[in-house]
Amino acid sequence: MALSDRIVSLRKQRNLSQRDIAQALGITDQTVSNWEQGRSEPRLTIRQVVLLCGILDCSLSDLDGGDKTIDSTIQVFGYHGTSREKANTILSEGFRVSDNDYDWLGEGVYFFQDAPYRAMQWATQQHPQNPAVIRSLIQLDNCIDLLDIKWFPPLKIVYNSFREGYQRFERPLPKQNPTLSKAHRLDCAFFNYATELLRSQGQEMEAIRAVFVEGENMFPSSAIFDLAHIQIAVKNKALIKNCQLI
Repeated sequence: MALSDRIVSLRKQRNLSQRDIAQALGITDQTVSNWEQGRSEPRLTIRQVVLLCGILDCSLSDLDGGDKTIDSTIQVFGYHGTSREKANTILSEGFRVSDNDYDWLGEGVYFFQDAPYRAMQWATQQHPQNPAVIRSLIQLDNCIDLLDIKWFPPLKIVYNSFREGYQRFERPLPKQNPTLSKAHRLDCAFFNYATELLRSQGQEMEAIRAVFVEGENMFPSSAIFDLAHIQIAVKNKALIKNCQLI
């Protein structure tokens, strides 16, 4: 269901008019009509996003009509590349949340999903003398799951608020440099912002996962890349189970 269709559905379920929505958000009736007809996409400030969810009595992720029952049923194996010394510390004391400003999915404990060889390759590049990989069972509860389309409509709304916040203070958006340094500062800042916004609405997101395209074409003109992988950033360490060195 498209975002515009979901707004119509939620509005009618609450017996609200387009004018009710417009007055709550401080916009015109025609703007709401344009959303619902698919003639334009909502471009909202943080305050308006919160107000829209409030008047529609929904969470941000509800705006796309996704099935909430799916998020709590997914379990996957994650592979964390590190050094032998750090692996021993992790196994005895637990994982440390990474908070670099260039992490691809914002703050979290990072894993390659179902990719032990890719994890070992990364560990060898970072720690050539003593690479190691830890395998963990990860329960993807309350996950922003970008392997399917559910989360993209609400995140597009969040991005408008994210960008306008930088514009309001006349600050440039963080720069991406995924090809050379592998730094994803824009993505990192955005996902940290999105999780904080959701938290302010009472929706605690505990993990994010997404596909990343890296490497070279498998053969000339191929759409398959030899280092493409699924990455998971776990924000709640309680989701990480059964850790073992492999």
